[in-house]
Order: sequence, then C-alpha cells, then structure tokens
Amino acid sequence: MPFKNQLQYEPKRKNRFAVSFPDDFGIVPWVIKSITRPKYTFSSKGKSKWDIIEIVFVDPISPSTSESLFKLITKIEELKKSQKSGQHLFSFDVCTLDPTGVTVETWKIDVRSVIYIDFGYANYESDEVQTPIMVVRPSKCELRTP
Repeated sequence: MPFKNQLQYEPKRKNRFAVSFPDDFGIVPWVIKSITRPKYTFSSKGKSKWDIIEIVFVDPISPSTSESLFKLITKIEELKKSQKSGQHLFSFDVCTLDPTGVTVETWKIDVRSVIYIDFGYANYESDEVQTPIMVVRPSKCELRTP
C-alpha cells in the first residue's frame, strides 16, 4: 500500500533512546551508551523466552557510573534475599524517541536476574572512555505505545 503522504514517514533511529532505571539506583539516563533491544527466542520444546539484554554505560568522574553499579550489587543481593519465587528483581524502561525527543514507544523490562556487571579494564595505551557493562535476564518485556 503506497503512503498517502511520504512526509509522515519517519523511521525509528538507533541513537534516539532513553533508559530509565529506578531512582534509588542512582543511574542517570545520559550515561547509557548503548543497550540491546528485547529479543524473544521461540523454542519447539515449549521453552520460549526473552534473551539477555546488554547495557553499556559511559563512566564519568561524577556522577560515577562505577560507584552506582557497585552500590547496585548490594541492592541486588538484598532484593534476591527478599524476593519471592517467580518475582522480578526490578524494572526499567527503554524509550524510543522521535526527532523532537517525544517518546514513540516504551519497552518495560522486568529483570529476573543480573547475569554480570563488568567494570571494564585499564590500559595505559588507550585514552578511551571507561564503559562498564551490565547484562540482565528479563522475565518479561512489554511494548507500550502512546
């Protein structure tokens, strides 16, 4: 079906996104460098599931992303102790934005477990930005549109 007005067509761009973690995690949205979008794997054996999501952060001196992630480790351990069976640890949102910064879709991600947090490495031969990585396993992902 041809477009009635091609000016209405605007593809979603990879670089127009915002990620919102719970406020008490202390992770500000602008430190997320990249994130994999949800992926669902079908299984013929009835074990279909949401695949892992990788979040790459930028680590400024202040606010320190490493410090926030380090504190998050303690919070996750506390959450796991109080977590009931089948309950998710926490949720976060991944919003896709239009050219003006308005949200056009939101993925709500319920995290079942944190697979790992990698604080990166140091190297005297590089002046690259430190980029910690967190990998989570969702229990549920839900797409919402305005």
